Amino acid sequence: MGLLTPFALLGLALLAPVIAMYLLKRRRDEVPVSSLYLWEQVVQDMEANAPWQRLRRNLLLLLQLLVLLALIFALARPFTTRAGSAGRSVIAVLDSSLSMAAQDSTEGTRLDAARAELRRLLDGLPADGTLTVIRAGDGAEILLANTRDSIALGQALDRVQATATDSDLSQALTLAAAAAEREAESEVVVLSDGAVTLPESLALSRPLRYVPLGDSRNNQAISALQVERNEAGTQLFVQLVNYNDAEANRRLVIEVDGTPFSAADLLLPPDGQAISRLFPISAEGDFAVEARLEGEDVLPADDRAWAVADPTSQQRVEIISPSASNRYLRLPFELVGAEVTQSPVPSDTLRTEADLLVLDRWLPSQGLPGGDANLLLIAPPIGNDTIRATGTITNPVPIKTGRLPLIEENLFFADDLFFVEAQATDAPPWATVLLEDANRGTPLLWVGEEGGRRVAMLATPLYGQPQSIPLDPPRDVVLTNLVYQPSYPVLMATLADYLLVGPAGGLAGRSLTVGDAVTLPLLDSASVELTLPDGTVETLAASDGQATTRAVLNDAGVYAVRWLGSDQPALRFTANRIVPSESNIAPAPTLALTTTAGNDAASALPLEGRQELWRPLLLVGLLLLMAEWLLYNRDAFQRRTHNAERTTKTQSG
Repeated sequence: MGLLTPFALLGLALLAPVIAMYLLKRRRDEVPVSSLYLWEQVVQDMEANAPWQRLRRNLLLLLQLLVLLALIFALARPFTTRAGSAGRSVIAVLDSSLSMAAQDSTEGTRLDAARAELRRLLDGLPADGTLTVIRAGDGAEILLANTRDSIALGQALDRVQATATDSDLSQALTLAAAAAEREAESEVVVLSDGAVTLPESLALSRPLRYVPLGDSRNNQAISALQVERNEAGTQLFVQLVNYNDAEANRRLVIEVDGTPFSAADLLLPPDGQAISRLFPISAEGDFAVEARLEGEDVLPADDRAWAVADPTSQQRVEIISPSASNRYLRLPFELVGAEVTQSPVPSDTLRTEADLLVLDRWLPSQGLPGGDANLLLIAPPIGNDTIRATGTITNPVPIKTGRLPLIEENLFFADDLFFVEAQATDAPPWATVLLEDANRGTPLLWVGEEGGRRVAMLATPLYGQPQSIPLDPPRDVVLTNLVYQPSYPVLMATLADYLLVGPAGGLAGRSLTVGDAVTLPLLDSASVELTLPDGTVETLAASDGQATTRAVLNDAGVYAVRWLGSDQPALRFTANRIVPSESNIAPAPTLALTTTAGNDAASALPLEGRQELWRPLLLVGLLLLMAEWLLYNRDAFQRRTHNAERTTKTQSG
């Protein structure tokens, strides 16, 4: 129990004047009477107590004192503590990542426990309090803003599913902090199991509470499933991880195209240790594999996984170069297993059946050649209307731009790196620059997608006749020491990973993550047919002027893509819930988050709020005031009733 405005208790001093009014001698009117004998005792009492009189029992006085007490204590705003938030405005961040589907709560899943906690939080708000709910996972989404509507809250929470494979709370916490800073009495509440990614710091001066959910780490998961093809044949690679602190016995069952293939009872070591198994498969062509763990753990979502065999044959690379033989371009692609051929610069239209076309210091005057083949452009010359080269620069110094970290992290260069020259080009609007010249800002390496195919441009020639230095006699020479450094095969392997893909960005046989969005090129078709894991078929068409369409993978399983009216063969790929950070469901007792309020970690203390009592006190005071008024006017009511009865009798008589 406490008081929000204790100075209001100074009003208790008003009780004294009220009592004093009942102690003062009453002034009576003088009225002539026939005898004073009956009034002698009254006169003696008045003289003995003048100017005061003895305080007698008086119901009116008691009621008036109670009314005043109720009013004073209502103004003092007493409160009691109860489960809930101490703030008037509560901004709740709800984790909807996959680990929240763990079934280790009395309500069911951790997400169910979070729903129940939010309902209790809403019920425990002050009378003028509001609740805002932000869903975190795969970004941030405001479910409700400044509400007290329990029905709307229930409907919004029922739409939330624990399927997000991204548990980054940074965006949601930043949004919550901005909302909290706009309110004087506000608090941020995070409902999660702690298996999340947090910002390094948070600009928040309001209180931050963490409600930890879950109490078990008993989970085993399929952490990898892949069909591998090599000279030895086709093999299925399976990896399992036990995240519990004790050994677990689970049965691994494998099916190929819906037919039982293998089963094994496995003892999984504890504490995140992984075990792997290889299964030879004699099936040919395109087939699908399902692996599942039988037995029980608290997160069944990661106990199943799918894989499909990629029927694609050896990928083909064709190099078009004015040099008779450019082994510096051939060798890197041969090392990644591609079939490499080299052709001279064509005299007419270029026709190719290659998956990747490498154009070394040559481009036609109009457009990009090669049909549907992906392109690697090496030092493109002046004269093309799509890739606009403006001239040659000498001795460029490459630096990373930081725009595509997943690719740039594989690019490293020695201090003595030297390039003789590079072609100065303007990156097209659909390209992302990865390397640029430190002195001029000229793009040296960019990648992008145009017309449903991938294109990369390396502005520095590797081997050939230099443009900036005339040689006598003209001859091909090495134009950079990059080709002798360990970074060169890494650079080319990175470009090969990006460029050596089949239709639809190399989706055939790939395993993606549930929740990913895929880009599907239309190729020579007007629409694409996507078959979902449950057999539902969706027909996807591109917007006007677009050559691609997009789809979000909301379910785990095998997907199929077919181009309507095209001779392009159909392909299959999978989406799985293989996310190690989500499969490790051990709940965290605190959140390691620093705020501007000086908190080093979000507390996991029980939520305690204030339940103010001034409204019921005010209601009691009004009821007492009504009772006092009725009592004070009781005689008047009786006289009025008596007069009415006399009038009625007179009229009837």
